[in-house]
Amino acid sequence: MTIRVLINDEPYDFDEGTSVADAVRYLGMSGGGLAVAINGEVLPQKRWQDSTLTAGDRIMLIRATHGG
Repeated sequence: MTIRVLINDEPYDFDEGTSVADAVRYLGMSGGGLAVAINGEVLPQKRWQDSTLTAGDRIMLIRATHGG
């Protein structure tokens, strides 16, 4: 079964049971400096692999950048 989630306000379809880590890899955003919030709550990186997406989730991916 396929579920739809919003990632940074864009719709994406994933298979049911897809982990947050799998979605991050699919989007090519793996690596350091990335924060994930699901439905307004920050999800620690150590929980990405064990947390699965649910239909209707609103996910924000934020990457820290160097600036100055």
